[in-house]
Amino acid sequence: QAHREVVPELVAGASLTELLASIEPARQAYANLADRIQANRAPVADAVPTQPVPAGGSGPAPLDLDRMPASEKLRRGILQRTRNTLA
Repeated sequence: QAHREVVPELVAGASLTELLASIEPARQAYANLADRIQANRAPVADAVPTQPVPAGGSGPAPLDLDRMPASEKLRRGILQRTRNTLA
């Protein structure tokens, strides 16, 4: 691809002269298309800033003891007590 800024479908010809002559219209078509795309783009200034997201996983979710069943509270308490006595 010697001419990247052309519309490739417009570069054609039966002879070298015709082929070379088709390059400039193909280049102009590419430039017109690029201008139209640029004109239709949303301005960068209109972009809404986003909140940064910290890398890595977040910590464990806080426990809501009021919503936790009594059996789960007991299980966690026993588990914590056995870990403390083993350590």
